Amino acid sequence: MAARTIYNQVSENTELATRFGLFLVRDFFDAQTCEEIIAEIRSAWGGPATVYREGATTPVDESLRKTTRRMLSPATSEFVRQKLLEQKEAIERHFKISLSDCEEPQFLFYKEGDF
Repeated sequence: MAARTIYNQVSENTELATRFGLFLVRDFFDAQTCEEIIAEIRSAWGGPATVYREGATTPVDESLRKTTRRMLSPATSEFVRQKLLEQKEAIERHFKISLSDCEEPQFLFYKEGDF
């Protein structure tokens, strides 16, 4: 699916997302930025995404989540993190919580059959 198609689908579903209580920022990234990040995700290396839960003997449990975490450049990761931090106050208001920071963004790549 082309990056512009994904961008358009997200933009068109803003109202639906808010009806379900999701926090969605229209035009969080412009179409060009989306294309660049998606291209980097597709070409980046990665490994199985981890799931942390109490008592687990391994951080990978494909019965709970099966996908690949792609490792993007530090510059891209920090760019996305800063964009998230710019929304901190709006996120706090939406969910009625107080935040101190945000975790490093994770970029997950789902193939057919992943969940």
